[in-house]
Order: sequence, then structure tokens, then C-alpha cells
Amino acid sequence: HREAFIYGSERITFTEFNARVNRLIHAFGSLGVKKGEAIGVLSWNCLEYTDVYGAAMKGGFIISPLNPRLEAEELANLINYSEVNTLFVGPELVKTANLLRPRISRVKNFISLEGPADGMTPHRELLENFGEEEPDVQVEEDDPVVIFYTSGTTGVPRGGLYDHRRAVSDNKTFAIAAGLQPKDKQVMIMPLFHIGGSKISWAYFCVGGSNVILKFFDPEITLRTIQEERATDIHIVPTHLG
Repeated sequence: HREAFIYGSERITFTEFNARVNRLIHAFGSLGVKKGEAIGVLSWNCLEYTDVYGAAMKGGFIISPLNPRLEAEELANLINYSEVNTLFVGPELVKTANLLRPRISRVKNFISLEGPADGMTPHRELLENFGEEEPDVQVEEDDPVVIFYTSGTTGVPRGGLYDHRRAVSDNKTFAIAAGLQPKDKQVMIMPLFHIGGSKISWAYFCVGGSNVILKFFDPEITLRTIQEERATDIHIVPTHLG
């Protein structure tokens, strides 16, 4: 019953998160998404983003987190490259996703995060319409779980495919190196589409710690959140300190 994720006024325990993930896995079955298939996310940080990660981890799907800062042509290339058939879209990226539709014909399911959007199924509707019973699925260490993309500084971004063994090993390594404990609470401003933000957040999750999710970095909001949540940790880059 400890809090796993905090996002605005929403506070989700580990038990509640497990139920959300189970509901989403069952929803994928109704949408025709099969184990081993790729699910794209085009969004800034939000609570529902973690649901998709959780469903990929537990349900045997492959999450393909996309950088919202990329141009439309770059996003279309990555979506087609990863063979995504279901795309989760944050509210700030709905217009971009709709512009991409003619170029990403493989995508059959468009799901909106954090509220409804024209022509998309609301994520919350999926959670409401499916049960939270444990899914009948077996996930192996060698099964793929996430595609992280390079920055593309010398060409087009390239996808690196992580299996469960590598992902769990990264989480353990960071947790041990940072000395994480269940009492720790991280203010999460690093983006979930990036390997840094993802690995760090799931390391806290794996030790029973909490993640306080912020969508965007704002110095005043970040400092106030640290104080109000009595956070123990925050992971930043030099630009944040500037």
C-alpha cells in the first residue's frame, strides 16, 4: 500500500498500479495486440505513461517511447521502423499524431492519454472497461521489452532493443550504486522517453520507493514539489541548474 507514483493530485499505490497494468494488458487483448508486438508512446511525462511501461513489462509487449521534440518526418520514420501498431498520444501531441496518420498506416489503434481526443480511444476508458485479474502470460528474460533510440547526432536515430534481463540488470545496478531504499522518493523530471529517465524511475520502483512525476521542468514548481513531498532524491542535468 505504499505510494508508487504521484502525479498532481493523483497518488497511486503499488497495488493500484498493478491493477491498472492488468486492466491495460486485457485491453490490449481486445485491441488485437499480441505478445511481442510494439506499442508506441508519443507523450511528455504523465502517470498514464507508466501504465504503458508496466503493461509492456508484465504483458510481454515492446514499448517504443518516442521523443516529442522530433520533427514529424523523424517520428514517422521511428514509428514505422519499430513496427508499432498501437500509439499512445499525450494531449500536447494530438495534432502531430493526426498529421502523421497517412504516413504510419501500420498503426491501427490510437489511444489518448490524460483525456479524450477526436478519433482516439481514451486511455482511462480502457482502464474502466476491463478487469484487474492477473493476466495469463509468461514473460521470459530473453523477451524484448523496450526500444530506446539514439540521439541521431550523426544520422538518423537508431533503435536499441532491450530484453528483460538487460532492463532488470540496469535497474539493480543503479539501485545498488545509488544506495536506494524503500523510503526514498524521487522527483522525476527526466523524460520517460529517454533511457536516463526510464532507468532511474524504475530503479526506485523496484526497491519500493516513490516517483513524483512532473510533466515539464519548471524551477519554482520543482523546488516547491521537493519541499511539499519531502523528496529525498532528484536527478538532473547541468541545463536544469542553469
